[in-house]
Amino acid sequence: MLVTVLVLAFGQLCQRLGLLVNVEHAAIDTRMRLNAPRPEPEVVLIRLTEDDYDSELFNPKSSQYPSGLKLLIEKVSKAIPSVVGVDVNTSAVAFNGLAQQLGIGVGQKLPRCPPIVWAQDAKLQNGYLTPLPVLGGNSASATTGLVIMREDDDDNVLRHYQRAYDIKNGSADSFPWKIVKERMTSPCSNDQPGKGKQDFAKLEKARDTNKPLAIRLALEDGTSGRSRRLNLSALQFMHLKDAAALDLLHSSIVLIGSDYREARDEHVTPVGILHGVDILAQTIETELQDHGGIPEPRLSAVLVILAFENIVLVYLFHVIKSLPRAFFLSIVSVSLAATLCSRLGFGTWRLWAYFLPIMGAVMILELYYIAVHHRVEVSAEVLKGRRQ
Repeated sequence: MLVTVLVLAFGQLCQRLGLLVNVEHAAIDTRMRLNAPRPEPEVVLIRLTEDDYDSELFNPKSSQYPSGLKLLIEKVSKAIPSVVGVDVNTSAVAFNGLAQQLGIGVGQKLPRCPPIVWAQDAKLQNGYLTPLPVLGGNSASATTGLVIMREDDDDNVLRHYQRAYDIKNGSADSFPWKIVKERMTSPCSNDQPGKGKQDFAKLEKARDTNKPLAIRLALEDGTSGRSRRLNLSALQFMHLKDAAALDLLHSSIVLIGSDYREARDEHVTPVGILHGVDILAQTIETELQDHGGIPEPRLSAVLVILAFENIVLVYLFHVIKSLPRAFFLSIVSVSLAATLCSRLGFGTWRLWAYFLPIMGAVMILELYYIAVHHRVEVSAEVLKGRRQ
């Protein structure tokens, strides 16, 4: 009982001091560092690299940049991917006619295939996020999603994203969530759009749209053979024949993003410094392959379960007279409690081993008390025998 009281008191103290946030972050960070790259990534990356930046076609300071981006998107579209995500800045007036040139416009009877999702920046204004212009301000008919790379306040490390953000006149979908929506519901991306819409509705209900969700990040170092993700530079892709491009991109999600230094799109994460386009790719796959982002650990619920389990352990060892039976039942109860803690704390059954040490320590402590009590009883019996 004393152990239970101490656990609850310690938990309340940590919660009031904000120390549980650090524990939650440590648990998430450890899990991310243990993650292996996905064996079957769904997102293909086409990067604007330093070499691309030095060319006239893909240098944002060049007058040819809008036409270069148009040629790149057209070539990607010919390869029939499921969705194309464009994570580059298109706010300049020079991009004003790009939407119409790509066949995105008013009067379009059929959905554009593949659907294109444009990344949209936002700024905080009067307490609200205000989306910034896309496609030179001519984005009324374009599909957009907000790109918000928000680090945690306490340590400036990026772990989370949101599916949607509050803006002045309602809410706006994030860029990854919009791509997931198009991937699952668009007739261009799904042979069974009706079923895709049902699956998307289930995915949408699985997590709170406006709450932070942890991304399943992993270090994808292509040079060490740890990643199976296809990475191409823009110039590399432009030199591919159409048949080769079709083999590489067909039915995949394609993200076009920047990783040259001038883009300044690098972020500190638990697995190291990653480019924004890498984080977006892994965020999309977190939704598609992990059935929604990983929710925040609910450590308050975990502490209650741990306290209750301590009471159960004390009961088993002090009420049941058969030590082997008490030990067996305690192992069963600890296993069940650890699994329940994993589910309530992290939304998955797989992290049960994280909770074994504290309950194992209580078991050892109870066994120690029983051993000491038994030794005292034996000593008392010996003394009693000598006196007689």
